[in-house]
Amino acid sequence: MPSPNKSYSLFLVNQLTLHGANTMVFLATAGIVMLSLVITSVALAIFQGYVDLLGIVICVAAPLLIFPLPARIFFTTYLKLYRTEEDLRIKNCELEQALREVKTLSGLLPICCSCKKIRDDQGYWSEVEDYFCDRMDLQLTHGFCPECVARLYPGLQSAASPPGPRPC
Repeated sequence: MPSPNKSYSLFLVNQLTLHGANTMVFLATAGIVMLSLVITSVALAIFQGYVDLLGIVICVAAPLLIFPLPARIFFTTYLKLYRTEEDLRIKNCELEQALREVKTLSGLLPICCSCKKIRDDQGYWSEVEDYFCDRMDLQLTHGFCPECVARLYPGLQSAASPPGPRPC
């Protein structure tokens, strides 16, 4: 259930979008003038015993001179902020979706079964060394594992014993 402030905010944005800021300034100013007229008339009737023309002119002129500019600034700024918030909410959803896709794809690395080249995002195949050096801050060195040394150089004995199998 939306909070009262949220529903009022949506109502205000809907009215601003539907009618525009100028119409809302006009309506708000008219409401303030009417409220001022009622309050001033009641106060003059209670304290003076009658309502004079000067009191009515002042209670109408003061809101007309003071209220429209701040109301226009408020309504236009409020609408801009709401639209910006909506844009940010949409961009945030798009970024969250992209992050989910990146996390899904980050565990997959297409590699050739034969030559061990790796396919990048554009579909190009590159050597394993080039792929990792281009994407990470590292430099690869080359050597032989004990199995390859024994296979390629059968007469060469390794001074160090090979480590045991690595757990996954």
